[in-house]
Amino acid sequence: MSTPLDQQPFANIDDLFDKVDIHDIIQFRDGEMFMAFSPPPSTRETEISETNVYGAYSGDGGATWSEPFLVADEQGNAVAIPFGSLVELKSGALGHYYQFGDGPWVRPPKNIFYQDTGLGWWFRRSEDRGKTWTMPISMLSEDERAHQSCVYTKAADHIIVTQTGRIVLPACVPMLGPRSSYPRYPLGPDSETSLMYSFALYSDDEGQTWHKSHNLIFTVLEGKYPGDDDAPALGKGGCYDFEEPTVVELSNGSLMMFGRSIIGRTFKSISVPDPMPWPAHHVWESFDTSGLGAGAVWRHPVPTPLACSRGPSNLKYIPALKAILCIWNQVSTKEIIEGISRHRLSTALSFDDGETWQYFKNLHSLDDVTYVEPPPVELLHGIYGHHYNQPTDLIRYHRAPGSARTCYPSCRVLDETVIIYYCTGGAGGEPPDPDPLTTVRRVLPISWFTEQGTIPRSQA
Repeated sequence: MSTPLDQQPFANIDDLFDKVDIHDIIQFRDGEMFMAFSPPPSTRETEISETNVYGAYSGDGGATWSEPFLVADEQGNAVAIPFGSLVELKSGALGHYYQFGDGPWVRPPKNIFYQDTGLGWWFRRSEDRGKTWTMPISMLSEDERAHQSCVYTKAADHIIVTQTGRIVLPACVPMLGPRSSYPRYPLGPDSETSLMYSFALYSDDEGQTWHKSHNLIFTVLEGKYPGDDDAPALGKGGCYDFEEPTVVELSNGSLMMFGRSIIGRTFKSISVPDPMPWPAHHVWESFDTSGLGAGAVWRHPVPTPLACSRGPSNLKYIPALKAILCIWNQVSTKEIIEGISRHRLSTALSFDDGETWQYFKNLHSLDDVTYVEPPPVELLHGIYGHHYNQPTDLIRYHRAPGSARTCYPSCRVLDETVIIYYCTGGAGGEPPDPDPLTTVRRVLPISWFTEQGTIPRSQA
């Protein structure tokens, strides 16, 4: 770069993001910040897969930065993008994961979900705060890379480290057969016609070896078969998607996972540190769950009090507030039917481990509604599609025409600020959208999330 970072007049973190192409930024427990970045796309002279990654440090909250350095692996080779999400491990080492290709150095295709090779998940660790990194370690077994080519997460910031030091990454996969020749899926997963289920990948040795959670996570509802005189039973109401998961640790060491659903609510699954033994006559009765720890076994998902569209959410813990932040598409059933299921991107806080939510606010909305009463749990799959319409009531939705497809939030919590990314666009009409998606960045003080937020009447 022509001008060192420490000589550039950064007004604040938001200004910094305008000057370089940041892959991720993290604040260590001692307050120092590390940034992994590349030159802005307009200045690149190489293909994307050949673009090197640089690093820099800040000791004053991002106002000034050290001289940039080239990030390298332990063999001295420059590390190229993609460069995924950063996480500080319990030992103080730094880790990051990324996803693509059949191997760690293969250039990713334009759409990684429509490839005819196994999809890789890779993890690297740095003992010197990001200067040098280990060679990539596969997070999936060789068999999983070959046969589950559709394993993915949607946001690059969902990996966490628990109080015990366990690294946990939620992921999902479509439960479907091959669309051409087994075991590959060259045409990609058809998530619109398949059940999407989730699981967790976890490591107890700082990323050297990885395990997969012991059960699949998908939504199972109570119900009755036609003409059935028995009481409603779990499963008779059908099995539904629980996809694109996000996870956060609770105060008691349990983990809470939110999953995208087609039933009008965000659903959650809990994994406790010491799972209870399975009841007598259960199919897993002989399976010993003691000592597995949070993340290994997950409970059946249950509905949360958050109304949502079929869109992913993002959970983050904010230490300064001692609260969990949720970012998601909060809409009503009526709005889903009208095709404006992603016009509103909201935030809310929970101070009781996700049982109740307060301070509802909007990052984006075509109207001024900040709280939507959660609807009954009901199947809405048949009314979903890829059409993003403009509302017809221009009095209520006074910001229309505007983005009807605001979704997929990513979030990084720092000491005093929260950095949020989300995509926006989709002015209406059939795909491809005439209004292409763009990325929006918001850098907000932590105090913003508790300023003038809506508190539901039931909690007031």
